[in-house]
Amino acid sequence: MALNSDGSALLMEPHLLRPDVTGLPGQDDSITQTTAATAPTGSKSETISKAVFLGGVTFLGLLSGFGSALAMAKKRDPTSFDKGLLPEAKKLESGASFALRALGWGTLYAVSGVGLLCFTVYKILDVQSALDFRQKMKNLMPSVPKREPNPSERTEFASIREFFEYYGEEKRK
Repeated sequence: MALNSDGSALLMEPHLLRPDVTGLPGQDDSITQTTAATAPTGSKSETISKAVFLGGVTFLGLLSGFGSALAMAKKRDPTSFDKGLLPEAKKLESGASFALRALGWGTLYAVSGVGLLCFTVYKILDVQSALDFRQKMKNLMPSVPKREPNPSERTEFASIREFFEYYGEEKRK
């Protein structure tokens, strides 16, 4: 590994070479050298300690956010907050009606989300019909070339079993 005068490592990156830029005097023109300030030089325990630190900071952030949200809810309406903490004999909703209500809301969100997505794409692409959309996408996307089947290859099978037997034979070859 090559080192700079300050002791930092050098990385050789030939894919970054630009043909219109010449190298410095004494520098090999076939490669570009960059200082590796973030080169992986740490040990496994150092990496683990960094991950634990990041996880701890994330956990503390989530905990403080949740705690502040609870404190704000209690501050806004203490009676409702206390009512939610104390167990009361209240009439519970049946599982079937709860599931039906959840299915209804889920369906509403899914349909409206897909509708909004389609509407946004149609407005961005400025199309008026499905055929117009097809032509725009055909112009935007690259075409997939069709491959002609090899005459020795089979393309028609009577059943899935026959296909898997053929595939197994071809794989053994």
